Amino acid sequence: MPGLLYAGTLARSRRSTRFGQPYSNTPGYTVRMSKVMISLPEQLLAEIDAEAGRRSTSRSALLAAAARRELARRDSAEVAAAIARSERRFSSAGTFEASEVVRTERDSRG
Repeated sequence: MPGLLYAGTLARSRRSTRFGQPYSNTPGYTVRMSKVMISLPEQLLAEIDAEAGRRSTSRSALLAAAARRELARRDSAEVAAAIARSERRFSSAGTFEASEVVRTERDSRG
């Protein structure tokens, strides 16, 4: 029953502590990290692996960085709403020639 042995070992390692900190019986294994299983197209995975190799980093580190960047990006719907608000605010400003505005301002200074 190797599967049951593994499940018991995994459960023990999750609750094991050393000096008040969780630890794993597998040196270097990331105890404080969640493990996930995802599905990706093979070609995309190959590109991820190649890029991770090019950067001398792990697949997990590359995917974590990409996820952080994506989560930091502004939502496109939010950006579109901000643009619409700005357009409404400036709709009564009318049209003007920017060079004329600059020239008039410059000439008014003497």
